[in-house]
Amino acid sequence: MQELSDILEFDFQSRTRVVFGAGILMRTPEFVREIGASRVLLVTDSGIVKAGHAATLCKLLESSGLTVTVFDRVHENPTTDDVDACVEVAREAKVELIIGLGGGSSLDTAKGCNFILTNGGRMQH
Repeated sequence: MQELSDILEFDFQSRTRVVFGAGILMRTPEFVREIGASRVLLVTDSGIVKAGHAATLCKLLESSGLTVTVFDRVHENPTTDDVDACVEVAREAKVELIIGLGGGSSLDTAKGCNFILTNGGRMQH
């Protein structure tokens, strides 16, 4: 039987930060400042826009001196076309930070956009 001391040791620290709570949206400018970004891309969908959440976040970010570009053309079950369109907007705006606001489709599009901006290439299905 193997002893615990014979097992390889490791120390894992996740880079993911999850912040949750009522009213947490109001702290978004604080989080952006911690990262040091000044040009933000807000990736969302038409439902979040209609509900007024995108406008609320834009006002918060802009009132903190940040430049905000909105990509609100995310579709349910986004495709490579959604990601490509988002990347084009992000490149034109020279964004430094991407915020996904909404459900899984907005988050997936934001993640895909970030991946392409960071690594190059193209999403394929």
